Amino acid sequence: MNRFLMSEAIRAAYKNGEDDEAMQPICLVDKNNNPIGRIKNGDYVIFYDIRGEREIELTESFTDPNFNHFPVDENIRTHWATMIEYDPKLDVKVAFPPIGALKNTLAEVLSKAGKKLCKISESEKAIHLQFFMNGKQMEPFPGESRIAIESYRTNHMDKYPDMKAKKVADTTIEKLKGDDDVIVVNLANIDVLGHIENKPAIFQAVQTVDAQVGRLVETAKQM
Repeated sequence: MNRFLMSEAIRAAYKNGEDDEAMQPICLVDKNNNPIGRIKNGDYVIFYDIRGEREIELTESFTDPNFNHFPVDENIRTHWATMIEYDPKLDVKVAFPPIGALKNTLAEVLSKAGKKLCKISESEKAIHLQFFMNGKQMEPFPGESRIAIESYRTNHMDKYPDMKAKKVADTTIEKLKGDDDVIVVNLANIDVLGHIENKPAIFQAVQTVDAQVGRLVETAKQM
């Protein structure tokens, strides 16, 4: 990118068919094509995002000396502050730390009642059912089981709008025949495809979810 404002570069990427899920990295440069504002050794960084998913890996890549998931400059040492606690293991300052552990989440209440809970999802959304739904606690409660169907590994999920919804539904139908008291299921298609500007793929995702929910409802009625 040559001396564009970042907002103009993002608009240009949209016009070229890129979207939020698969946008190529963009770097602001000066007239000599040198990066402007690149993070340097000793810098202090504030990470403003408040989600805590991909942000964990991004923060680790700058703060964990043992990070090895992709190549990093080992000579860069930075100091980070995050808006919320992404992960208690991160070596960062937290601007708004949690005021206490969340109590009486659905999984905890069911566990205390001696009930069996099963959570079923694609790996694409497993963290939502496993981590966020449990009040940002990764360890399952007694009586809680988890099944994560491996999602397609691609930056272009609109090529696979059906995703693994049928397999998620097949797995759920088998579990409905078992002894679980509660089953929580996530069909990720509409969420994932909703971030992509591809209307035919979105329509197919909606149709897929509709069909699989229908199968689940019919099986639940029979059971």
